[in-house]
Amino acid sequence: MNYLGIDISKSTSRYVLLDNDGEKAAKPFTLDNNQQAFTQLLERLQELNFQPDDILIGIEATGIWWENLYCFMTEQKFKVIVLNPHQTNKFREALRLKAKTDDIDAYVIAGLLRSGEYAASYIPEETIQILREIVKLRHQLVTNRQSFERQAHALLGLLFPEYEKTAIKNPFSVASLAILKAYPTAKHLAEAKSKNIEKIVRHIKGNNFSIAEIKTLIETAQNSIYSGRAKDAHGMNLNIILTHVETLHNSIAQLDQIMDDILSPQNSDDPMSFPGANLLSIPGVGPKTLAAILSVVGADGSAYPDGKSFIGYVGFFPRIY
Repeated sequence: MNYLGIDISKSTSRYVLLDNDGEKAAKPFTLDNNQQAFTQLLERLQELNFQPDDILIGIEATGIWWENLYCFMTEQKFKVIVLNPHQTNKFREALRLKAKTDDIDAYVIAGLLRSGEYAASYIPEETIQILREIVKLRHQLVTNRQSFERQAHALLGLLFPEYEKTAIKNPFSVASLAILKAYPTAKHLAEAKSKNIEKIVRHIKGNNFSIAEIKTLIETAQNSIYSGRAKDAHGMNLNIILTHVETLHNSIAQLDQIMDDILSPQNSDDPMSFPGANLLSIPGVGPKTLAAILSVVGADGSAYPDGKSFIGYVGFFPRIY
């Protein structure tokens, strides 16, 4: 058996090939990460008379650059092992290789494969990969939205301290967003005509603003303690923040729809015909929780040997406090 270690970066990859005795079976080489270079890699392996059964390939799962090469080589029937960087770092320490170069990194990967002491990272099927990407992105977007919402609340506390006593007490509802983007401060609202605000909210689905509430909103703004200092600059800032909140809200809703489509029965005659359907019978478990779990354990839980291992990964073991 031969072992090919690949240290992959954004634009290039370094290749080190070891034979069964740990000797270099060929001179290390570097190739670009493109279709032509991938073909050149196959040609080099063919020149060395290596068939898919003769070689084990290792790639470190750093960043996202490994995925295209992994898919290309597996499609060519080669066995590719994706390694967690923690493994390769520990193996480097065991070899007492303190330096970190492309050659050394690729050599360490090939050496770890040859040792047989590696643990292959879980590579999910495409449906689970989609859920994984959605869950990660959704979490980031929700975090960003919460940050902008905190900024909006803080700014509104200056620009219209009394807003919580009016119909726009939830500034992130569709109608409230529309009003505040048009009239972002108490001074702007104080000069607004009720018919203009009514025109803004009239065609918004689910809007329940009454004429009385709009008039109360304007009267409250007219009696606000806001000084009006730098109102246009402050108003522009609030408008931009609210636009970000609105955009993030729409993006999250789009991800939720994709998630719901995946976690819906694929067969009208079988309500359980999607991954993890049985988990939804647990009180408190909904599509978002199910998507997060499946993105980690896989459609059939194959990413972990047992439930205890998964619980350990999540960190739910009890401890003395």
